[in-house]
Amino acid sequence: MLRKSAGKVPFIIITLTNNSAGGQPVSMENLKMIRQIADRYGKIVVFDSARFAENAYFIKAREEKYKDVPIRTIVLEMFSYADAMTMSSKKDAIVNIGGFIGMRNDELFRQCCVFNIMFEGYITYGGLAGRDMNAIAQGLYEGTDFDYLDTRIKQVEYLGNRLMEFGIPIQQPIGGHAIFVDAKRFLPGLKKKNSRHKPLPYSLP
Repeated sequence: MLRKSAGKVPFIIITLTNNSAGGQPVSMENLKMIRQIADRYGKIVVFDSARFAENAYFIKAREEKYKDVPIRTIVLEMFSYADAMTMSSKKDAIVNIGGFIGMRNDELFRQCCVFNIMFEGYITYGGLAGRDMNAIAQGLYEGTDFDYLDTRIKQVEYLGNRLMEFGIPIQQPIGGHAIFVDAKRFLPGLKKKNSRHKPLPYSLP
């Protein structure tokens, strides 16, 4: 079945960490297995890397083999299994704007450059000011510091545990960057609306 439908799959994308699972990480073993499957079928692997540092932290915290491995070393191994990546740098790089893409294949890079020039700017800056690129570089470095990650992620864990103490239903296990409240159980009278936008009851100035 996989072989028959492989031609319909342009690439494999992995989100680090997984929002729909409540901010849970992708294990290193899972990344290795995905790489093997991609190689078997000739597909490229793309990482959505907005919270890659959180993912590395959980690998260190939960996987015995990596408990003594530095975060940045774990990050290097994680990305060794990818062909390309995208990143919104407002998350783990702790900046107010910006992001970037990266790829190993020269031809794919050349093709992407055309669209970058059309929609963002030259590849040297991608529409960002120099100060913003400097902030991203510094943020990537500071955002992969273990003590920083440990403190921030444990704040989320503390909040989740406190909510559960008060009987508020949340998605478990607790992830790294947010608490996901089960609104249907917490507010059973709340009706789900199909409309994406509702007019404000007042006018904005």
